[in-house]
Amino acid sequence: MITVAIVGILAAIAYPSYMQYILTSNRSQATVELTEIANLQEQYYLDHNQYANDLSLLGYPSASIETQGGSYKVKLSSTDRQIDFTVTATAINRQAQDTHCASFTLNHQQIKGATHDDCWQ
Repeated sequence: MITVAIVGILAAIAYPSYMQYILTSNRSQATVELTEIANLQEQYYLDHNQYANDLSLLGYPSASIETQGGSYKVKLSSTDRQIDFTVTATAINRQAQDTHCASFTLNHQQIKGATHDDCWQ
């Protein structure tokens, strides 16, 4: 009985830490996807002399996508296709519990933005 109680206490302590680790590790999905899309945008600009205003123009199946684990929704925006773009990843599903880093952005100047400064690390 004492062993069961000890295991229960250890599990109660370890589970929240594990869940936080999962949320933190999923952030890399967003940063990788944003970097890939920014690179595709630069290639598109070289080929068409303007940025794409839709992810489908970059070879994606729709205008907005989800990252490989379904943790972030990614969309592309542009105010002037000749000079700029911003790609944004917003936490969804279980990842929405990660309020510290709920969204990431990357723009045409490779300026990284996020809910907090340490999110891209």
